Amino acid sequence: MKINFSSVIMVIPMVCITSCVSTKKFNSLQSNYNELLNTNSQLTRESEQCKDNLDRATGRISSLQEQINAEREHQKSLQSSLEKCLASASQGNVNISKLVDEINSSNKYIQQLIASKNKSDSLNMVLTNNLTRSLSREEMQ
Repeated sequence: MKINFSSVIMVIPMVCITSCVSTKKFNSLQSNYNELLNTNSQLTRESEQCKDNLDRATGRISSLQEQINAEREHQKSLQSSLEKCLASASQGNVNISKLVDEINSSNKYIQQLIASKNKSDSLNMVLTNNLTRSLSREEMQ
């Protein structure tokens, strides 16, 4: 028992000397631990904020993507309408061209009629003059 007791007596001071931490060192470690806890909670809050921001940004992206798709469909619809309008305008130009040709043809016919009427009027005037000259004064009255 003597060995055990003396062993215990030797071990107790060694444990007390090596296992005890000074108050200054303990306070320093406790302060460091508290700072790390604060930093951890701050980083956790920031992480949650980042996740919230990411969720909102993802929602906004999908909303904008839907808007882009709708605008693309609208653009396709407008392009189709423009092509139909251009085809209609082209047909209108063909119709106008035909009408211009018909008007030109009518103008030529009218010019021929006018020339023919003028010729007829000239002949009538010549005949009237000839008849008037051939009549005597008595026949004219």
